[in-house]
Amino acid sequence: MSSAIDETTMAARQPVLVDLALQGGGSHGAFTWGVLDRLLEEPWIRIEAISGTSAGAMNAAVLADGWSRGGADGARAALDAYWRRVSRAAAFSPLRRSPLERLMGRWTLDTSLAYLAMDLMSRVFSPYDLNPSKLNAEWEFLEMVKVEGRKSAADFLTSYGADLGSKSSADLDVLLAEC
Repeated sequence: MSSAIDETTMAARQPVLVDLALQGGGSHGAFTWGVLDRLLEEPWIRIEAISGTSAGAMNAAVLADGWSRGGADGARAALDAYWRRVSRAAAFSPLRRSPLERLMGRWTLDTSLAYLAMDLMSRVFSPYDLNPSKLNAEWEFLEMVKVEGRKSAADFLTSYGADLGSKSSADLDVLLAEC
């Protein structure tokens, strides 16, 4: 099919409105970023509403922020910047495969001393015992999300969803409660 036919077909195509529900699950969020990036490339797909939990809520907040700044291209740029920042931070994580696992080509943390220690501590202590200062790593990443005319992208969100055009209010505490 020639590109001329593609452009003509795309110009005549009516927009398709979609509502998205984004899953959580840590690294699933990075996969979802790729899917969102691809959806945002299509001019005939219009995201009408978006909801998410955990990493999905983070994607929703960053997408809403980028969308408010520059439409689909702004959302793509914001998601790219967010996930690249997350990946740079993960480069310094002590939770990594051991040299033995790498040498053997295994993708497991079974011999990682840091992972084994964290696993043991999570079985013995409450998360509240291990974080008395109530530090939250997501805050650092979401500080970059500031939507024009709002205190944060979380103004788009409720704990159950987001509408890209709504004026509903929530704050980052509500968003992070979902993470």
